[in-house]
Amino acid sequence: MSESPTTEAAPEAAPAAPAAAPADEAALAVDRMRRSSLGALVLLMAQAILGMWAGLYATIPDADTGQGLFASFRNALAHGPVSVATHAGFGMLVFLDACVIVVFALTVQNTLVRAASVLGWLCIAGAAMSGASFVNNSNANGASMTMAVLTFVAVSCYAVNLYVLGGRRA
Repeated sequence: MSESPTTEAAPEAAPAAPAAAPADEAALAVDRMRRSSLGALVLLMAQAILGMWAGLYATIPDADTGQGLFASFRNALAHGPVSVATHAGFGMLVFLDACVIVVFALTVQNTLVRAASVLGWLCIAGAAMSGASFVNNSNANGASMTMAVLTFVAVSCYAVNLYVLGGRRA
């Protein structure tokens, strides 16, 4: 008995997955933007609470004043009271999140969402600069008020995103 060699057919290549339809991509972008905006709202509320904690219970060391904005931020992280260091460090994370949201906003086909995201990012940057100004000159109560107002304007911007994108799927 001889066995004849059989040639096995090569398995067929799996068909390529179809590219996502443009409507699906738009729906994913909207969903990602809504989730990111909600996350930013939560982060900003936590940051506002940390700011109140720092404002009520922290005393800025005299050695940290008068050194400039970036040195003030560095000193707040490295030498500041725990509440100020926590507020400054968390603020940096909020700022980075706002940068990511601006990038995400570019994928959404809505001018108002793009504008609100950029304005939210600018407000967070302005609040950070006001915070550094406050550490630089602890008598600058206007800087503290500016920080709070800009934070709540940023909250409003992300709330606008949620409202505008509320029921949209594409």
